[in-house]
Amino acid sequence: TVKIIIVLLMMSLTGQVKAEDTSLHFAVSDREVRSLTVEQMEKHIQSQQVRLVKDPVFKKDKNFSCFPIAEVLRAGFGSIWQQALKDDDNGESVIVRMTTVDGHTGYLPISKITQPGGCLVYKDNDTNGPWERTGREMEPSAEPYYFVWTMPEQQKTRHLPRIPQVTLISLVPFKEALGPIA
Repeated sequence: TVKIIIVLLMMSLTGQVKAEDTSLHFAVSDREVRSLTVEQMEKHIQSQQVRLVKDPVFKKDKNFSCFPIAEVLRAGFGSIWQQALKDDDNGESVIVRMTTVDGHTGYLPISKITQPGGCLVYKDNDTNGPWERTGREMEPSAEPYYFVWTMPEQQKTRHLPRIPQVTLISLVPFKEALGPIA
């Protein structure tokens, strides 16, 4: 049984075992408010087919299916998202935090994430099965969700984050995201 466990562990580290829970989770601060599967999102959000030129994670041109991030946030947070948009002063009082499989986080102010072009990838269209490996040693795949920018001018800048392996999207107060200031 030890050999089986080691083999399974090695397969999971190389991206060969797909996590059973591919739901995208939504939270306010650290309190989960909803989770959605791809199938649930497909029923309520119009997906897009996108081609990214020289994608920075895969280091080449890629074709994906994705959901516009503004629609994902609306579906995931519902009235909480509408209230956050209404209450937010110039995109600075609430931050959108994306947490990845390994616990890393990326932050975007509402004013940035609501710009056209933000998209949450759920399918690698260049393969007929599992996602292609990224080529990054510690990040074998960008799944289950990969946050990207789709507009040509957005693809050319390094100032807009691309966040692979997203599993959780949270709304957090700016001060909480910033942490204590010494």
